[in-house]
Amino acid sequence: MRNTRSTLGAGLLAALALGTSAIAPAAPQAGSLSLRNSFRIGSTGVLCTAQSRLTSPNLINMFDRGYRIVCRDAAAPVGRLNALRDGADDPVARVIKNSDNKIDCQAPVPAGIKELPGAVLHECVDPTNQLAYKVYALKKGNTTYTALGLGGYDSALQLGLRTIVADQIVKGEVQVATTSAGDPAAFARVQAGALDSESALAEAYSRNNDGSYAEAAEFFEALVERDATGARTGSRLSEYLANQAMQDSNQGNFASADKLFARAATPSALADPVLGRMLRNNYAMHYLNQNKLKEAVAELSRPVADIQQETAVDVKLKSGEIDGSVADDLNRESGQGNQIGGGLDSGLQPIERGQFLDAQALFLRGVAYRINKDYVKARASYAEAVSAAQAIREGKLNAAAG
Repeated sequence: MRNTRSTLGAGLLAALALGTSAIAPAAPQAGSLSLRNSFRIGSTGVLCTAQSRLTSPNLINMFDRGYRIVCRDAAAPVGRLNALRDGADDPVARVIKNSDNKIDCQAPVPAGIKELPGAVLHECVDPTNQLAYKVYALKKGNTTYTALGLGGYDSALQLGLRTIVADQIVKGEVQVATTSAGDPAAFARVQAGALDSESALAEAYSRNNDGSYAEAAEFFEALVERDATGARTGSRLSEYLANQAMQDSNQGNFASADKLFARAATPSALADPVLGRMLRNNYAMHYLNQNKLKEAVAELSRPVADIQQETAVDVKLKSGEIDGSVADDLNRESGQGNQIGGGLDSGLQPIERGQFLDAQALFLRGVAYRINKDYVKARASYAEAVSAAQAIREGKLNAAAG
């Protein structure tokens, strides 16, 4: 059982990770998963997510979409989802041909998915290791939807196919015959090493949102190590360190969190309007986890860099210049890391991300007042947080489901 301090951290992180839905009344959602970088597959059972892939030999049309399926109990992706427009070739044959492993497939038979009449199933096998694979396909209009993956993850494949066809989250249980992986945190370390950086970051936020802080910490630690030794050393180091610190704080490892925060709070990070606000909010949550209410309120009052309507990146892009710093910012904007704790849709502009983080700060201030039993100030802060959140895109921000 978690102690009071850890429970406070869990509650705060769960609320903030859900985005505006945690601090504002439900607003109309755009809902289209095709606009998201990732989404959960199913609603219960083993945690599996679909993560967008921008490059793949399966994607030959600007309207094509591809995802890979990553599940908590597997050290590598277990399948692929695709939505492919009609072209000169057979989309299903293309998907089978471009499978990560060579597979031999039988002729299609009715899939028997009652929610998807007309769907077909190819039973396949990897001749090298005799692992069973399945390929589901459904043609709808000018688009063919496919799900290819390990036969042991059949429920994830079916739910994933139903989800991309519906273009919205489909409720259902992901059932996988699991074996003991030993220490979950140790297994998370192995999985983090097997995934690319963007997929590892998506999984890190997913574990954080699920309250699995030890596992999330392993992912962020792996990202820190990878960033420190990669070609573009330090490009996202502060973001990773701040999140790793938050995982330690949520587990009550406050001394370790202090050291990680100190490493994250570089002059350049503090001068960045988005990173500076993220650090401010994370510091405040760290203080709240320790029941240091005055320090939390003081941190939330700390000045941060103004958000410019037009950034240096915008200026360079207008002139056609894309240097290393611009590339880093573009990658950060399109990546999962800018979904504010993994809870918001991508596509937010820097000024909008800053506004959301400011709304979070108001919410956190309300939490501090509530804990201190100053209910008048708490209600006022919550009301300000609601107004601030609703002012962003008229309150129509998508929160991640699950």
